Amino acid sequence: MDVDGKTKFRASSRAYLLGDTLISADRAAVTIFQDKSDSLTHPGVKLRYSKARQVLQLAREDGLYKTTPYTDSYHQMEIATELLTWPLKTPYINLAILTAKNQVTANFESREFYTNTRYQQIKGINKLHPLQMVVGYSQQNGNAKTFTVQDVATAMKVKVPNVRSAVAGLAKDGYVQWNPKPNRWCSCPRPCTTSIRRGAARTMTTLPFAPCRPRARTLRSTWLPTT
Repeated sequence: MDVDGKTKFRASSRAYLLGDTLISADRAAVTIFQDKSDSLTHPGVKLRYSKARQVLQLAREDGLYKTTPYTDSYHQMEIATELLTWPLKTPYINLAILTAKNQVTANFESREFYTNTRYQQIKGINKLHPLQMVVGYSQQNGNAKTFTVQDVATAMKVKVPNVRSAVAGLAKDGYVQWNPKPNRWCSCPRPCTTSIRRGAARTMTTLPFAPCRPRARTLRSTWLPTT
């Protein structure tokens, strides 16, 4: 979507509902552009765009990406929020928690954030750690960024359904991008190897949401003007 000759955001979805004043999609991969090289991205959110008001609204979907955070490449952060609203004519993006009755916290995590507890939670009951499996396959194949579930299953001697389940879990947490149909491919959108280094320096910032209206909590994030 272009405004004043500048590309503000790009969305990709299998189906859109096109109205006179509103464009919507139940699940869309969205990229909000910061400048020529930086962006705020999410692999799957509900999208609503008001053409008349030039306001973009992104909400959590109910499927695979329900808990997936946004990735902010400019600040090297991951942002967990239920609703994002951006009037395209302004440099402000409003983040909201819709279901909180009291003041809650918003997690802005460095992409290098690490805890051993989270690392073990990712492994779950799997015999082979999903991150180690994907990163290991990538490193053994020239640091490949895209590959199929079948490729990984064959190389690692793991059943295809087990690999598919593991990759879906990694996609939900934002570690890989995952397309279950038709080719069932996945890719590493960031240096996954940093996620499996024990003892790495990681940071997390927790900020409170200030009340804006009943049953909602919002935080305004200021972005630098696009160039």
